[in-house]
Amino acid sequence: MRTGLSRSEAKRLGALAKALHPGIATLRRLLADGWQPEQLSRLLQELKLDPKNPIDCQILAGSLAIYLIAETRGAPRWHRIQQIELLAEVHKRRQKSARPLLDEEVCRLIAKDKKSPPYFRRSPRTAQPKGQGLVKQLRNARREFQANSLARAAFTLAFD
Repeated sequence: MRTGLSRSEAKRLGALAKALHPGIATLRRLLADGWQPEQLSRLLQELKLDPKNPIDCQILAGSLAIYLIAETRGAPRWHRIQQIELLAEVHKRRQKSARPLLDEEVCRLIAKDKKSPPYFRRSPRTAQPKGQGLVKQLRNARREFQANSLARAAFTLAFD
């Protein structure tokens, strides 16, 4: 039986269901205790689900999981640690270079390096050259850590 989900979507759905499982038990307990925010009440009415029925709670959780997976296509957002790693790598590359490197150049070098983490090497599915996504992530990282004096002192060349 074909579910209409790709293999990667099914894998992500399974991982999400595993992660949500404790939440489903909590949701059941909260619903049984009478907790129902207005949006949840409207959703249950719209889907014609009984909050006291455990199977209806599973249907609700499954529906929300599928909705979340369908809405979160594309690359996941970067964590602060990944942003710090990028700032450090840009700083290190610029420090080693004999000449000043532009953002595009340093990001292209990082993206092409086989020793870089996979999220640095991911190439967008566009006609843009490899490393173009890193330039955007570098801008985001700079913005995120602009006010952090420790980050600016540690990675001065990444903020130039």
